[in-house]
Amino acid sequence: MQRILFVDDEPGILDGLRRTLRPMRSVWLMQFADGGQTALQILEGGEIDVVVSDMRMPGMDGAELLQIVRERWPSVARIILSGHADRSAAVRSVGVAHQFLVKPCDGNELRSVVQRTCALRATLISPEVLSTLTELGELPAIPALYAALNRELAKPEPSLPALSKLIGRDPGMSAKILQLVNSAFFGLRRRVKSINEAVTNLGTDVVRSLALSSTAFTTFTDPTTVVSAERLWQHSMRVAEVAARISSVHGGDLAATANSFQAGVLHELGKLIILFKRPGAFDAFEIQHGAIGAYLLGLWGLEDTVVEAVAFHHNPSLAPPCGLSALVAVHLANHLVHASLGDAERCPLDARLIERPDIQPHLEAWMSTGAMALPQADKI
Repeated sequence: MQRILFVDDEPGILDGLRRTLRPMRSVWLMQFADGGQTALQILEGGEIDVVVSDMRMPGMDGAELLQIVRERWPSVARIILSGHADRSAAVRSVGVAHQFLVKPCDGNELRSVVQRTCALRATLISPEVLSTLTELGELPAIPALYAALNRELAKPEPSLPALSKLIGRDPGMSAKILQLVNSAFFGLRRRVKSINEAVTNLGTDVVRSLALSSTAFTTFTDPTTVVSAERLWQHSMRVAEVAARISSVHGGDLAATANSFQAGVLHELGKLIILFKRPGAFDAFEIQHGAIGAYLLGLWGLEDTVVEAVAFHHNPSLAPPCGLSALVAVHLANHLVHASLGDAERCPLDARLIERPDIQPHLEAWMSTGAMALPQADKI
């Protein structure tokens, strides 16, 4: 049974959660705390899988509580459920919460989010994955450029000159930004030459994604693996573009499209880690590359939607159904990119996924959109 801890200083809210989630008693062991201190006592007394906390609470608010949980119990999933969070409160929750839900939250949505979170954690913290990570050795810290960009982007009003200055410190990142904004995918009628203008056209979510991927790939590259790393980067960029196109054309909002792009860029991160850490044993570890990459991204604080897509990009049917998610977009894009190179068998479509009722009626349209995006992606 999954062990879920709900935290809120309002007794009425906790009672409402008890009533709403009563049908889950057969699969969840639920506990309820009336504040941060009570929640910490429960955490110290036994194992908890997920903490769902209100944001505004007297004494210790949700962000403070989840910060402590992240430090002391890093494997516990952390979800903010709040109806009072202003922009500054939301910014404070970035990095400490895996998910952010707004009250009033539909019971089905809350159940779905918790179930998906539990399924992801079960995969990432399995004995097999932990054993592989132990053999690989210490994982790298979050790239410095990505961390600096995140600090600027978390401000109430991020500074475009400051973002451009940060990006300008990395020649490789600057080149990728300009290359992407001038690609056929964006269809601009004139060539963009300045980083300032490129950041304006791409948007902060895409810039954040590129910063992480570019600096991560640079971090893991050494002279003996530079060719393989560059090939992985090129493939990942093609998958990212196709995945984002599928998401944007078929109803994804800006956040969903950005998540699909980011997940596509990072879906092969596990291979890069193996290539850098154990190049001589690549074949032995490759089967775990999705979980390895996802585990590292989880440590870096990326949101679960992206982590899930990286973890399951070869076998999306292992995740709970969710229609056209970042995971599904990346899986389809990965297949299409490999197929365009005559290597479809390397990433076959998940047979159980394409037969699902939330996927099958839309599959042809999604695949057609992705196929039309391929020539544009290949120009990047």
